[in-house]
Amino acid sequence: MDDAKLSALTPVRMASAVTRIETGPLTILRLFRPTDAEVAAASQRLGFALGVEPLRLTDQAARNVRVGPGEWVVLGADDAWSGKLGDILHHLTDVGHSRARWRLNECGADLLQRGCSLDLDPAVFAPGACTPTLLAQVSVMILRPGAGPELDVIGDIALADYLEAWLTDAATGLS
Repeated sequence: MDDAKLSALTPVRMASAVTRIETGPLTILRLFRPTDAEVAAASQRLGFALGVEPLRLTDQAARNVRVGPGEWVVLGADDAWSGKLGDILHHLTDVGHSRARWRLNECGADLLQRGCSLDLDPAVFAPGACTPTLLAQVSVMILRPGAGPELDVIGDIALADYLEAWLTDAATGLS
């Protein structure tokens, strides 16, 4: 999809519970079998700490979440990262243009319960929580970006129309 079509899609206001927002830079960073020293060196070279706790969004300029051994999803990107990592064996993939993102208001947890089995109560899915899951049979990432009740859903752009229709339909009557 070209940039003109993509920018025409955002922000799209659906039901009052759901807003399509700009995905922004989204990068997958993989370090191959990194030692603790290599993770620390990569953090120092990049200028931000790579998350250590799995599935917890860090709260810094380049917010990131460790999604597996040696793998992070980074919200916010820098084209010069690869050069900064130098001799650390790594792979970077910019996936921002292949993803769609929605912000759900305080009704978000109730809305998402209609299509996924996660417990999204703020006491359980606390600020900074992030997890891949299935929503309406589609693989997505759900995150709680801040201390408020809002939730974000990030999904594949190829399935955005389906997810948007599902979210809109599920949001009916929640506001």
